[in-house]
Amino acid sequence: MSPTLAAFARSYYPNMRFGLALALMNDGFFTYDIGDMNALSPTAWWYDEYDFNLGFPLGPAIRIGAAPSADLVQNGGFENSLQGKWQLDIQQGGATAVQDCSVAADGSCSGRVSVTTAGDADYRISFEQENLPLVTGTSYQVQFWARADSPTTISVHSQGGAPSFTDYKLSAQFSIGTSWSLYTASFTAPLTVNDARLEFWVGNATGNIWFDDVQLAPSGTDLFRRDFSNGVVLLNGILSTQTVSALTGLQHFQGTQAPRYQYIVDDSDAGFSATGTWNTVTYNPLPVYTGPSLLTGPHYHAWEGALHQLDASSGTAQWDFSLPADGSYTIQVWLPAAPNAGNWTKNAVYEVVSNGKVIFSASLDQTTASSGDGWHTIATGLSLTVAGAPFLRVHNGGSGSLIADAVYVTSVALYNDGSEAPQVTLAPFDGILLQRQTPVAAPTSRVNSAVNAASYMPAIASGGFLSIVGTGFTNSSRSWTSSDFSGHNLPTSLDGVSVTINGKPAYVEYISPTQINALAPDDDTIGQVQVQVTTPQGASYPGVVLKQKLSPAFFTYQSGGTSYVAAVHLDGTLVGPAGPSSRPAAPGEVIEIYGTGFGPTNPILPSAQLVSQPAPLSLPAAVTVGGVNAQVQWAGLVSSGLYQLNVQIPNVGTGDQPIQTSVSGFQAATGVFISVKGN
Repeated sequence: MSPTLAAFARSYYPNMRFGLALALMNDGFFTYDIGDMNALSPTAWWYDEYDFNLGFPLGPAIRIGAAPSADLVQNGGFENSLQGKWQLDIQQGGATAVQDCSVAADGSCSGRVSVTTAGDADYRISFEQENLPLVTGTSYQVQFWARADSPTTISVHSQGGAPSFTDYKLSAQFSIGTSWSLYTASFTAPLTVNDARLEFWVGNATGNIWFDDVQLAPSGTDLFRRDFSNGVVLLNGILSTQTVSALTGLQHFQGTQAPRYQYIVDDSDAGFSATGTWNTVTYNPLPVYTGPSLLTGPHYHAWEGALHQLDASSGTAQWDFSLPADGSYTIQVWLPAAPNAGNWTKNAVYEVVSNGKVIFSASLDQTTASSGDGWHTIATGLSLTVAGAPFLRVHNGGSGSLIADAVYVTSVALYNDGSEAPQVTLAPFDGILLQRQTPVAAPTSRVNSAVNAASYMPAIASGGFLSIVGTGFTNSSRSWTSSDFSGHNLPTSLDGVSVTINGKPAYVEYISPTQINALAPDDDTIGQVQVQVTTPQGASYPGVVLKQKLSPAFFTYQSGGTSYVAAVHLDGTLVGPAGPSSRPAAPGEVIEIYGTGFGPTNPILPSAQLVSQPAPLSLPAAVTVGGVNAQVQWAGLVSSGLYQLNVQIPNVGTGDQPIQTSVSGFQAATGVFISVKGN
C-alpha cells in the first residue's frame, strides 16, 4: 500500500467509526490501523474518539430503528392443520408431516416431520411453505423452535419455484438437539418476488423432527443506541442514511479530525451519468502470492474495480453530489495507476456546476496517475449550497483517453464540533459518539447473568425459580419470611431490592450482594427478555435471559464431586449414597423428587400467590433412570416455584444412575445422578 493510500485509509473516518461503535455496542475490543509493524504505520492510528471519556455503560444496546414487520408465515405455530399451508417436497426417500399436539414449544401443538427413509442429501426431503413475498434489498429474519428425537443436522433455505429455483440468499445449517431450542438466521432478499419458499431440508437422516413458532419477517432497521454515563453511542447498520431525532441533553464532543460530511460517488452509482461513447474498463488485477507476507504486483485498482473511459473526441461525465448541507467542500477524483495511464489525457477539464452555472473549473493531467493509485484534488474550500444542486462535470480538453471513476467529497465543517445534537443523521454503516451535557451516575448494581435456579442453565419459565448473578445488589443476605407476605401474595421486594422480568414484577425469595433468587411471573412471552434489578440506589445494569414455555430442572446437591438429584424416600430420608443421613433408592420404590420450571398446573395456580394445596401438572412429565423409563405416579406444584414428582424407580443396576426429565419436549440438563441399590 502506498503512503497516499495509507493516509486515505487512516482518514476515511466512517470506516473507523462504524467498527468502534459496533464494538461499543457489546463491550468489544477495537483497533483500527494496518498493523504496528508495517513501515507505513509504525504506530497505531489515533482518533479523537479515543480521547473521549464515555464513562460507564448504563445498559446493553437497544434497537431504536423501526421494529420488525408482521410475520409472513401462515400457521407457523401449527395450531391448525398443516393442510394448505405446509407440505413436503420429497425427491428421494420417504417422510410424513403431521400436526402434533402432544408436544409444543409454544401454544398447544407443533409440526412433526417423520423421515422414514433418508435421501442421499438433506435437500431430498424439504418441509416448506410456498408463495411468500420478498422485497429486494430488505433484510429478513427467520426464527423457529425445533427439537429431534436424536441429534441431527438440518438446513434452512429460501428459493423460488420451478423451473429456475432462484436462490433468494437464505442458507443456514443448524444442529438440532433433543430439547426445544430457538434458532435464528437472517438474509437480504436479492429480488422482489411473490414465489419465495421457506424450506427446511431434513432428508439426510431418519427420525422425527418437531418445529414450532416458525416466523419469517422483515428484521427491522438496524439502528442501535447504547447509553453511557458521560455519553451515548449510535450505530447505523444498514446501507441507507438514517436520522435519529428527539435527542435531549446531548452534544457533539470537540474534535479536530473528521469532516462532518465525507462520502464517495462512484461511476457505478446512480448519481453518475455520461454523454458520448464511454467504455466500462476493469482495472483490478489480482496480486500474486510468492511467499510469506509477499505479494507481487502489479498493484492498481479502479474504484469498485471498474471505471468509465472515453476514447472518442467528445463526451462528458457527471457526478451528482447530492449535497447533504450547505457549506464549504473539498472535491477529489480517483485515478488508478494503470499501465496505460501514459496514454490518458493531459488536460481533463473538471467543472463544478451550481444553479446551472459553472462556478469553478480546474484541469488535471491524468497521466500522473502512473505514479500510484490515489485521489487527485480538484477544489478545496468550495462554497456549495443544497439549493444549487451542485455536480461535477468532466470533458477532455486535450488528446488521449479521458477517465471517469470515483469522486470524493469532504466538508470543511467537522463531525465532532462541540455543537448541540438534538438530531443526528448517520451515513450508511456509520456511527457516532455523543457527549452528555450533564453526566449521569453509573448503575451501582449489575446483572451479569440469569439462570434456572435448579440447573443453572440460561433458560427460565414462568412460575419457576431463577437465580440472578451480579454485583451490588445489597449489603446483606436473607430469604423471605412470613412478615414479607401480604396475605397470600408473594413479596415483590426484600429490603428495597426488586426484580422485573420482561417488565413484569418477579417474586423475590432471596437476596445477597451477588445473587438474587426469584420466582418468574406469569407471562406468555417466549424468547429473549430483559432482567432488571432495582435497589434503593436505583436501577441496575440489566441482563437478558431466554424465556421458554417450560424449563424443567431437578434441584441437586453435591456429594463427592457428583451432582445428585434432590429426592427423599417416603419416610423423609434423603436419597443418596449410603451414609448416616442418606441411602440409595431401590428398584420398585417410589420416591419424591423436587424441581422447578415444570410449567402450569390444572387447575391453574397464579405464580403471585402462595400454594394452598398441591395441583397436578397440566402436561405430563417423563423421567428416565439409567436410560430406562420410570413411572411418574404424580407430578405437580406443592409450593411456590417448587414441583414434586413421585417416581417409581425402574429395574436398573446398582450405583449412580443418570436421571433425566422432560415435559412437552423440553428436557432438563444432563449430568444429574441418583444412587440406586439394585435387587
